[in-house]
Amino acid sequence: MELTDMCVDTPLGLLRGIQLGTESYHVLFKRLCSYAGLHCEIIQGFSKGEGYKPGTRMSRRFRNSWTAAYLDGSWHFINCNWGARYTKGTVKASEVKSRDLDLLYRYDDFYFLTDPDDHIYQHFPDDPKLQLLGKAVSMEEFVRLPVLKSPFFNNHFNFIAKPQATMKTSESKFEIIIALPKTMDLAAKLHLQSADGTMESLVGKTLVRIIGSKAVVSAYLPHPGTYYLTVYTADAHTGDMECACSFQIKKITATRTACTDTVTETTCTDTATETASIDTATETAYIGTYPDVDFLGPTPLARKYGFQINKRMDPSMLTDGSERIKMNFHVTTHCKLTHNFICLSKNQEARDFHQHALLQTRSGSGLSYWLNPPQAGFYLFSLFAAEEGSTTFVCIYKALVESKMAEYSYIPPYPTTLRKWFDCKLHQPLNGELQLSSKVDFHLEVPTATDVAVVIGQKWHMLNNQEDSWKGAIYTGGLSGKLRVYAKFNASGESYSPLLEYTITSSHCY
Repeated sequence: MELTDMCVDTPLGLLRGIQLGTESYHVLFKRLCSYAGLHCEIIQGFSKGEGYKPGTRMSRRFRNSWTAAYLDGSWHFINCNWGARYTKGTVKASEVKSRDLDLLYRYDDFYFLTDPDDHIYQHFPDDPKLQLLGKAVSMEEFVRLPVLKSPFFNNHFNFIAKPQATMKTSESKFEIIIALPKTMDLAAKLHLQSADGTMESLVGKTLVRIIGSKAVVSAYLPHPGTYYLTVYTADAHTGDMECACSFQIKKITATRTACTDTVTETTCTDTATETASIDTATETAYIGTYPDVDFLGPTPLARKYGFQINKRMDPSMLTDGSERIKMNFHVTTHCKLTHNFICLSKNQEARDFHQHALLQTRSGSGLSYWLNPPQAGFYLFSLFAAEEGSTTFVCIYKALVESKMAEYSYIPPYPTTLRKWFDCKLHQPLNGELQLSSKVDFHLEVPTATDVAVVIGQKWHMLNNQEDSWKGAIYTGGLSGKLRVYAKFNASGESYSPLLEYTITSSHCY
């Protein structure tokens, strides 16, 4: 729309002024309120806008203005500028940038009639009375408040323990816990501030885990210094990652003496002790480095399939290889399932060890998965679901397994479950590699089957039915190859469906 030769005192004239940069949205909004018979005031003050870092003192750079309108007997905050635009990040956590974000225009309901208790996290008026709070906060208190953006409030996030904008710790691991009303896509990013004020993005130093109705955001701080932790959440409509909250974390040096423990705050550049800490952290960086997995736990798409899990189950697990990891789920919707189990070990190409993850039981809505990593390293287990008749699978759950097993140990794979593995449970054999010329006991539950057979080459070996359990001792023969378990579900039919697949071999190797 071209706005030319307009009187500056008319609404269209004001729009032209905004187009030319000589007028503001606030002046236009105040004029429109006056036309509607509403009392509106423009408020001057400071705000934690784009470029503000947690804990930073207010300066002229952060001067801002917003409006308040009198409606139904009380004043309400409105920020026309912030309510009409936002900065866009990227979906992948490792690619979220702190600078040069795209500025887009879109209505944000948070900045229209904002609650004063939420408004104070971003806006500090020159006149304390215009905070509209029962007890006004001071400038020092305002700076100490964490930086909370509109996505934090729009998604109804909350903190389990209320943090401040700046926090100190002598520990290498730092955590923030956020209460979630529903499962969300989340990501986190950690930056280290150098001595000259520049920001270094630290890859692999954050991990977000969804545990029940909580998001646990972990950050690994490799050495003393000033860090900035930012938590992002995906917009429900566009999938764009938007900043929800951010914090400044100061890691300080802890020194232990014979009599007592003392904590000494240092900078990153001026002591020999600190330099040694940096070298040590570098040597053991693998310990504090997380794989780039965005977040762990149920995904937002899990709700579509009625996915449920123990609310206390942590999607980040540690094993020494002595016992398999067991995970129990529920999927209320009848759907197809598949999975992968990717090794993400440092300096190694990602490799799928899907046969080391077994859907041991699928009965009704219940699922029981067993995981057994074959070697030391990080593994990402991803569970995918698709509607019957569809070939499009979507991820509904992610878990991270760190294996610290001995390098010389050998962990055999599980058998592969095939498309008709439904309402079934495998008891034995759990080893997916069967030895040549050996007798193997089979035991599985397939309550809806009328016949179950083990097939090696062209030979069919029928299992015996014992109260919905199918059992039998099968000789593997002298030839390497595949062994499959088939089931017939129609007594009058002749069609058999594949359930399981094993490998007959004389040795194991990778």
